Amino acid sequence: MGEADPVVRKCDGCFERQKAGKPTACTEACPAEATVGGTREEIAGRGEEAHRREPRRLPPRVYGENEVGGTNVLVLSPSRSSSSG
Repeated sequence: MGEADPVVRKCDGCFERQKAGKPTACTEACPAEATVGGTREEIAGRGEEAHRREPRRLPPRVYGENEVGGTNVLVLSPSRSSSSG
């Protein structure tokens, strides 16, 4: 029996794919658009538009847009309901 030799790597955001003008592998593979790519402005705009469409379900801001000076990952997730904790 061989020894386990796990390899741990950090996501590089599909640098080579994006350099070639392609979307990230996660973006391309996800049919639910849980991961999307684009400029910060495009992604923040999508989050704001989603909130306008569903204000009771989605938060009024995009997390990561301004926190710690802005991050490379922006998150829009459903609001916690008052019954969830």
